[in-house]
Amino acid sequence: MPDCSRHLAESLRSGRFQYRTILVPQPAVASGFSFTIDSLGYFQPLSVRAVFAADATVSSRVARLEYQDGDGIDFVRFPSPVAVVAGQVATWNWIENYGVLDSVALFAHAAPLSDWLLLPGWRVALNIASIQAGDQVSAVRIFGRDWVTLTDAQTAVAERMEDL
Repeated sequence: MPDCSRHLAESLRSGRFQYRTILVPQPAVASGFSFTIDSLGYFQPLSVRAVFAADATVSSRVARLEYQDGDGIDFVRFPSPVAVVAGQVATWNWIENYGVLDSVALFAHAAPLSDWLLLPGWRVALNIASIQAGDQVSAVRIFGRDWVTLTDAQTAVAERMEDL
């Protein structure tokens, strides 16, 4: 029997993709980050990575990666596997189809990331519970497939032609 879900996914993604690494600008101190998708079709995150340095304030910080729609409403959440305490530097990794929450030496943490297609204007955001005044997120990288459908590409070309 044929795999109907595979054919459905291929028809929904009726276009071509390219792999893309997005380097998110360093957010302000004491904040997470939010990146708005700027694709011509849709974007499929495969991994998200961020380095987090906690200040000396005694408190446990817990991170949560979110996919948000154009109105900023989160529709899926991916928690970090462990809390980060005062004075620690941690690397958070969310990886598609990773399967288990994991924490290894040197405070490298990995968590699963589900297979979603994000529309232009939607966001990938990091929220941190109990974030402190001196905490810093840095080295944020989002890696994924940037799908460009034929219709989206034709629309973009037509809009550019109107500007001439």
